[in-house]
Amino acid sequence: MRKKFSGFTLVEVMVVIAILVILLAVIFVAINPKKRLLDAKIAQTEINRSSLNKAITMKYAENPGYFSDPACGAGPLPTTPTLISSATGRYNLAPCLSDYFTKIPVNTVDGGKYTDNSNYDTKFYIVRNPKTKDTTLCDYSSLFKTIIVGSQPSSSVMVSNKLYVGNWASNTVSAYELSGCNTAISLGTISVGNGPIGMVAIGTKVYVINYYSSNLSVIDTVSNQNIQTIQLIVGNQTVGSPISIAQLGSKVIIGSETVNDGIVTIVDTANNNQLSRIPLTGILKPIAMTTIGTKVYVANYSSSSVSVIETASTPPAIFGPSIIVGTQPKSIFALNNKLYVANFGSNSVSVIDTVNNSIASPITVGNAPSSISAVDNKIYVANSASNTVSVINAITDTVIGIPIPVGTNPNSLLTLGKKVYVTNIGSSNVSVIDTDNNNSVATFLTGAGPSYQGSSGTNVFILNTGGGSVTVIGGN
Repeated sequence: MRKKFSGFTLVEVMVVIAILVILLAVIFVAINPKKRLLDAKIAQTEINRSSLNKAITMKYAENPGYFSDPACGAGPLPTTPTLISSATGRYNLAPCLSDYFTKIPVNTVDGGKYTDNSNYDTKFYIVRNPKTKDTTLCDYSSLFKTIIVGSQPSSSVMVSNKLYVGNWASNTVSAYELSGCNTAISLGTISVGNGPIGMVAIGTKVYVINYYSSNLSVIDTVSNQNIQTIQLIVGNQTVGSPISIAQLGSKVIIGSETVNDGIVTIVDTANNNQLSRIPLTGILKPIAMTTIGTKVYVANYSSSSVSVIETASTPPAIFGPSIIVGTQPKSIFALNNKLYVANFGSNSVSVIDTVNNSIASPITVGNAPSSISAVDNKIYVANSASNTVSVINAITDTVIGIPIPVGTNPNSLLTLGKKVYVTNIGSSNVSVIDTDNNNSVATFLTGAGPSYQGSSGTNVFILNTGGGSVTVIGGN
């Protein structure tokens, strides 16, 4: 006689399986709860990215001009990565998509927040490819890139979404197209003169000064070709070695050093003719220039002075006597009818009233001030031998608080929005200063020897002279 064995019912089996699933889920989360939470945020962010991008694409398909229409007010879809946020200077997109979303989707991984259409920060960066017309939503981390260029990059400019980098030691200009989340597409290498040291962009042309060959290369950014070389000469003599360059309307202003005197050359970009050559008698090193109205201000490193050139006169000429400043003026910045001059050798900043070219008492800062810039009514000065940045109130021309500690040997400043970016050549990094509270809020590693900076308005380009590369800090 067989024995009967009673088995589990289907209901009992299902209950056991359900209990096991719950236990496994608890164990799964307990093993690494942070990762599980991050995984959930990543999944939600991708859903949000997709739905937001689809809404933008559909709205653009309905009416390509909608985003520039006053009813929306966001402006044209940006061609460089720009933060979607209600903050000033960002891309305020939420009011334009209210018929798609009651709350605009945000990047939960990076901490996106939404309160209402007047107070939100999605942490998504929007960029539209001007060629393909595709729109991409980027994460902050995806905007950081390293681009390999030539040897000892020393200057850069942006023309539309193209980046041009002058390479001092390889006598070339590297050209890249930035698309999407700062994906760099090489457009080739353009040969220029010997020792390209500075450049400016006017229209679709890039003008490059070449130190050793004493000439000016003209690059057409449509064809990415060097289309002309302008020899900088006076009579049968070259003007020496160009070391500084500035733009004044459609004119290129070039400062050159010679054996005995400096010289300023003005080139009309309408026909690329040299209009004027103004000698700076007894001045050897016109290291930096800036423009105010029709005047050009030239900082003369070796003679500790600032020269003023009036370009509206016929011909352009020196305007009044040179203004004596501190020792070895290295950087100048114009703000509120004033000219601020960083004096590398005397640890001070000179302030010139550009209405009458009078000079006030110097302002003491840190050791070896090498670069100067401004945000709102505050002047920021990089002190390369003190490893600090000094802040000056531009209304009272007095120092604010104590100097801000940064990296080793800060040598250049760039301001973008409410932030100041400081390249530290000795520690191969960049310090970021929040100008609302004058604190250093971030540090980014770069290549070797970061020495120069450029900007597209949303990206910061750090030129690493020791590493032959450019570090892109994006989405600002």
